[in-house]
Amino acid sequence: MIKVFPYQEIINLLERLEAGGWKVELEGENLTVRGNILPKPLMEEIKSKKELIIQFLSGDIKEEKIETHNEPDPNVLLSEPKTCYSCGGHSFWISKHDAHLRCVTCHPPATEEIVTGYINF
Repeated sequence: MIKVFPYQEIINLLERLEAGGWKVELEGENLTVRGNILPKPLMEEIKSKKELIIQFLSGDIKEEKIETHNEPDPNVLLSEPKTCYSCGGHSFWISKHDAHLRCVTCHPPATEEIVTGYINF
C-alpha cells in the first residue's frame, strides 16, 4: 500500500475553472460556482467530484490508501530523493508505466490515466 492524496485531480479542475473565469466557493456545506454558465461536461465533472472538492476546500483532506497494480519497489522509494532536485518540492506522482516518482511541479502527468497515485514526503 502507498499513501495517496487524491486531490491533484481536484487541484487541476479548480485551476481550469479559475482560468475560465469561474470562482468556486464553499458556503457552509454547499459548493457554489460563480461566473458564466458552465458547459455541461464541466458541470458533470464538478458534480461527480463534489465531495472531494468540498473536502479539499474545507481543509478536511484525508489520505487514501490504494492498491497499485505496479506498486513501486520499496527500495526505489528509499533510494529516490525525497525532494525534487530542480524545484525542491516534496510532492510526486507515481507512474503506472515504471512505478517511478516524478515531481508534480516540474513534470506533471499528461493525463490522470498514467498516474498510479500521489505521494508527499
